[in-house]
Amino acid sequence: MGAIASGNVRILQSDVVSALGIPPSVIETVTNEEMRELARRERAIRGERPTPQIRNREIILVDDGLATGSTMYAALASLKQQHPEGITVAMLVAGRKVCDEFRSVVDEVICLRTPESFLAVGLCYEMFPQLTDEEVREFLKKADEFQASPSSWQHIECRFRKFRGNANGSSRSPENSSEASC
Repeated sequence: MGAIASGNVRILQSDVVSALGIPPSVIETVTNEEMRELARRERAIRGERPTPQIRNREIILVDDGLATGSTMYAALASLKQQHPEGITVAMLVAGRKVCDEFRSVVDEVICLRTPESFLAVGLCYEMFPQLTDEEVREFLKKADEFQASPSSWQHIECRFRKFRGNANGSSRSPENSSEASC
């Protein structure tokens, strides 16, 4: 029926709420329960890490796929409260309509697959497990280690320039440029 995010963000799918006749009291109860769970998970996953600084930064928000877009809209609303310089949303798979809807609310949309018949994100994957809090903590630990290495960022910037060139139909040949060593 919707999604929540940090900063007391709640996005409701009014068509779902109406179609199912969900009363406001149920919406409030579920919202409060989910906000408590969100706070618990943020503490469990972030640990001692400070909240990332978003203001005046370019943000790339990535999702494994979008069905209705509610979670991405909630994440965007939360990020926009922190005044980023710009936001790009990137997803591996989504319905074309959902992908197109985001073009009017962010600076750039990258959607790798938009199948004609799109029913659910999980159906687009051979395996689609939920990550545990521990797995997320491990990924964040690796990201911290990666972030500490300047050469890692140079590699990412180089790869991103290559991707942007290819995605924009650039005829530039990486083999003939300084980017060939990425």
